[in-house]
Amino acid sequence: MQWLDQVRPLLDKDKNTVLFVGAMSDLGLFLLAVLRAAYGRNFTDFQKDGEAAKALLAFGDFKNDTKLNPSELAAFTAVASIMLNLDEVVTKE
Repeated sequence: MQWLDQVRPLLDKDKNTVLFVGAMSDLGLFLLAVLRAAYGRNFTDFQKDGEAAKALLAFGDFKNDTKLNPSELAAFTAVASIMLNLDEVVTKE
């Protein structure tokens, strides 16, 4: 499986994340691979378009820490949005 090949290097480096996602989702490692790919795509896009990152981060009640990389923070924000919209998070079965 192609997604498993992408996740396999994480097993040694990031076991806590793998365990958390595996416990929180029936999709487990596949979901982790999807989220990491989404982060990578978003990070690349926000690096190319810094104004888009700033626009996304302008939403909300709190100011962002200026020490943080805006592209990285915007990419994590996008991934958090994906996670919070998962059926497993929204629906209690």
